[in-house]
Amino acid sequence: MFDSEYPSSRMLYRQALTTSLIPAEPVFRACDGHHADVLLGSLGVEGSVDVPENMLDGTLFRVTSSNGEYLFVKRISAKRLAGMRVADKISEWLADHKINTISTEYTRPCSDDTGDVYFVSKYFSFRYLSPSTDDIEKLATEVAKLHVALALHPDTEVWKNATVERMRDLEQVRARFLKGNIQNVPFKEQIYSICDDDNITFYDAAWSCTPLHGDLNAFNALVSKKNDSIYIIDFEDTFHSVLPVEFDLALCIERNILVQQDDDEKAAGLVLAFLNSYAKANPINIELVKEQLYPSLKTLSVRSLCVLIASVELNIEISLDEWKKFLFLLEKLECRSAVFTQHLTNE
Repeated sequence: MFDSEYPSSRMLYRQALTTSLIPAEPVFRACDGHHADVLLGSLGVEGSVDVPENMLDGTLFRVTSSNGEYLFVKRISAKRLAGMRVADKISEWLADHKINTISTEYTRPCSDDTGDVYFVSKYFSFRYLSPSTDDIEKLATEVAKLHVALALHPDTEVWKNATVERMRDLEQVRARFLKGNIQNVPFKEQIYSICDDDNITFYDAAWSCTPLHGDLNAFNALVSKKNDSIYIIDFEDTFHSVLPVEFDLALCIERNILVQQDDDEKAAGLVLAFLNSYAKANPINIELVKEQLYPSLKTLSVRSLCVLIASVELNIEISLDEWKKFLFLLEKLECRSAVFTQHLTNE
């Protein structure tokens, strides 16, 4: 790849497909006639189209072709097209390096003249991870393998520069907000007090950094019902995520363990199982990572709030539920601090 192929790292916000934190088994319903006709016509296939009920409308589709083949289709807007193409290339590169990913089979322009593009891949039957020791250990191993592979990618230096640019922009957004230069932010006083923390920094040149996935939430790791293997998807944030490994590990732990396991002692046991399994595939200083999990999670939520604040500055509409999600995560982190300060340190 070349620098010119990458979108600007200043494209800070992309709409979440759901505001939920806990994935549910997808429930499909028939797509309305117009959207189905546009999709089938654009792909040049005959069949039926379903949409998942619990996801953002008009973006994800399951096509059952007349020959019985199942296809998974994403509709990508023109604004997101460059980022999606980069994500696809990263996914293909990772597949060539023995990482379980789901690559696009082909793309087709949308026939309704919007400039949108359909990305088509083979649909496979999957489930989301459970907060069980077996699933958590398998996830950790797959994430470790992913990090080892990403460190070998030829564009790492380009990614590092994009990361520095993105983090600098987010720091500037935070500074403008704290100075009162960005208005119409919901929950303004609460978010101001969260952002006004000198202990939180988004990037430090002294950090030991490595290429990360960048968005390892619970929706981006799928378990195949056919072979029980874990597939990691959605690499749109990878090219600007050269950061300390704790950020990816912390997000994995937050979304797959803390959000789903309410018992602090059991959660700490799962965190330790995750870290031990990760270290077997990609050696890390477990004690150091333990110390960094809590501050990393706080930084991630503050950074996400700054992405939303930047969107307000650009007049991009954000649902209140999206703001509430990150405020909830910060509140939950405070309530679950004993996992890190007591239970985990005693393991």
